[in-house]
Amino acid sequence: MRLLLRFIFCRAVLSIFSPSFNKIECLPECMPCLPEVMSPMSSACQEVIFELANLFGVTNRFVFSNGAVLPH
Repeated sequence: MRLLLRFIFCRAVLSIFSPSFNKIECLPECMPCLPEVMSPMSSACQEVIFELANLFGVTNRFVFSNGAVLPH
């Protein structure tokens, strides 16, 4: 279970990190594919990354979707 969570987290971070944004060769893959809700572009994944990036003051290093905001 931890391995799967780490994979999802790693893929989400690499997907929206500025230097590797839109570079398929930088992204890990898994077979079979994960459900779309686990997509790095999903709001759930991006909100977690946004919260951590904000905590460390590095939100400018990521390309977030328009809907990514800190949870209240």
